[in-house]
Amino acid sequence: MKKQNNIPPLVLIAGFLYTPLILIFVSNLFNTTLQLYEAPPGWINIVRLTNGVLAPLCIVCAFILERIVLKSHEKIKKGGDPKLVAMLCGIALCEAPAILAFCFFMFGSPVVDVYIYSALSFAAMLAWAWRYRRLLIPTPVDAEHKPITDNTLLIPKSSGVNTNTMVRSYTVVLGILGSISFLLLATKIILLIHPPEDYLVQNQMAILLIPLYLLFSLSCWITTILRTKKSPLASVATRATSYILIAWFPFGTAAFFYWIGKVRKRENME
Repeated sequence: MKKQNNIPPLVLIAGFLYTPLILIFVSNLFNTTLQLYEAPPGWINIVRLTNGVLAPLCIVCAFILERIVLKSHEKIKKGGDPKLVAMLCGIALCEAPAILAFCFFMFGSPVVDVYIYSALSFAAMLAWAWRYRRLLIPTPVDAEHKPITDNTLLIPKSSGVNTNTMVRSYTVVLGILGSISFLLLATKIILLIHPPEDYLVQNQMAILLIPLYLLFSLSCWITTILRTKKSPLASVATRATSYILIAWFPFGTAAFFYWIGKVRKRENME
């Protein structure tokens, strides 16, 4: 079977996922440091209605475009993989609500709209990437395509990872990342409770970061415990945590690509 190079699509998906996070950071920075145009209430109501209509419409269009692309795969077969085209088009449409909210923010819309639609776009893109997970991260050994004969012995496995050969270094990495995330979480909580005078403007950003750091620390620590105990749930927890960490730049992103490039292959093949 021909080996598929899935690194470029993964890099593109990572870039798409970081865009809403960058929009949140930039909008918060502009909101606290610049005197932006204050739009009248009538304009804000129109903008919010427009965003509320266009956001679900973009998601619906992603599924419609996916169906059109996959049905017309014979026409674009020479130009590339139709599933890859459908995946990238769907990701772009899922990201559109966040970009629209940021554009409206530059013309006087409230910054909270950027936070809401960026979070929704991020969740939609994660779900869409999960929909095409087999294209992004193909299974090294697909048992479904192996011929089965009378002499074949099928041994059911409770987990995709052999718990006796799990990479110890990745377990250590997850534990360290959980500790770093917890320290950052504690710092944000302390600054939120007892903020210095020049930190008051960062309260909104701190409120957004606290649940993220909590998610990172809990997922890393739970997965570390499951891998240490060699639990059958270690496979699912490792996969889920690795996908979650892609949003934590640069530490989590580096851990994700380490899992993709080294750990996942060894734990599935050994």
